[in-house]
Amino acid sequence: MPKREDIHKVLIIGSGPIVIGQAAEFDYSGTQACKALRQLGYEIVLVSFFTDISSEMLYPIIPIFLTAILHAPMSVVGLIEGIAESTASLLEVVSGWLSDKSGKRKPFVIYGYSLSTIAKPLLAFAVTWHFVLTARDALIADSTEQYS
Repeated sequence: MPKREDIHKVLIIGSGPIVIGQAAEFDYSGTQACKALRQLGYEIVLVSFFTDISSEMLYPIIPIFLTAILHAPMSVVGLIEGIAESTASLLEVVSGWLSDKSGKRKPFVIYGYSLSTIAKPLLAFAVTWHFVLTARDALIADSTEQYS
């Protein structure tokens, strides 16, 4: 592929694994793509690499943490997971709409990844399953108030 002179940087979004077993695919194909692009003189920017990896590392153990450590019933695990997925989907729709309306992407990306980075360590301070639910809801409320 010939180098395009109008492009100087290549942004690779979501460069982490989709699920835990898929890190090898990015390791090989992703690094080969980065290597080829760098040889052409492009600057490579990886976004969400560590956030995606940390999310995929935490995702399978949250139900175990809730049930074994915090003694939450399985129905609560389902409730928390359902609320988390619903909230994430709604926030994606709202932030996408706001991003389209404002014409700016970077503030939403920075805020979203920052929120994710801040929220993960807060799980270490949970002493009951109620904290997991309320801490996450408080963070989500803060993020929606900023753009309301």
